[in-house]
Amino acid sequence: AASLDGPFATLVVDTDSGSVTALTDRMGFVPLYCAAPAEDAGAVLVGSHVDAVAIAAGRHRDIDPVSAADFAVHSTITYPRTLYQGVEQLPPASERRWVAGRRDGSDRTYWWPLEQPPTPYLGRAARVLREAFREAVRHGCEGTDHVGLLLSGGEDSRSVLGAIGREVRVDALIYGDWENREFRIARRVSAIYGARLHFGQRTPQHYLDYEAVAPLLGTQHRYTDVHGYGLHLSLALGELPIVFGGYLAD
Repeated sequence: AASLDGPFATLVVDTDSGSVTALTDRMGFVPLYCAAPAEDAGAVLVGSHVDAVAIAAGRHRDIDPVSAADFAVHSTITYPRTLYQGVEQLPPASERRWVAGRRDGSDRTYWWPLEQPPTPYLGRAARVLREAFREAVRHGCEGTDHVGLLLSGGEDSRSVLGAIGREVRVDALIYGDWENREFRIARRVSAIYGARLHFGQRTPQHYLDYEAVAPLLGTQHRYTDVHGYGLHLSLALGELPIVFGGYLAD
């Protein structure tokens, strides 16, 4: 895990010992699910798509009513449960090991979101946070003189824009249904910092057109970030070497 960063999911298969180890990323951006097949309690299935794991385990009809209600009301399901009984989500930043289909010991957590060293002084903590934040942005810009930034006009994205060196060319990106107040603020911010603003306008059918790709995410993730789907093509995000989000963005 020391050499891995960002979104990932890793399986390590040791054929000599008959063991399988699953490693999840720090934030659970690529979730992993596991289940014991309904007809073979001595086996284990692991995958990154909750529906595929449920189908392979023969549990796709075993809907958990509490989780279904949780999802309908809150658009999320309380970890580690899933929409299916007998299908569990693995914890983030952790290692889980199975031997011959049976779980081997407890999960090993390799990272905790601890504040080290703790400080009782708010001003000192703010300065440390500011320098760490600026260093992270500087590191993201290394090796390129051109970056993209999702600029909503809010405080978070303005903070990122202000931390990018003036020698770096910034293509600011915003999308919406029309040129609303948020867009007008982003336009003013872009002008102040010398960034080029690009507007991606959603069509009236935007939330209907994404349905074909929803199964790629999994049933209990169908709502995730659909407000921007498709605009990665119209705004050509794939042609940029890096695209920053807001300060607290994923």
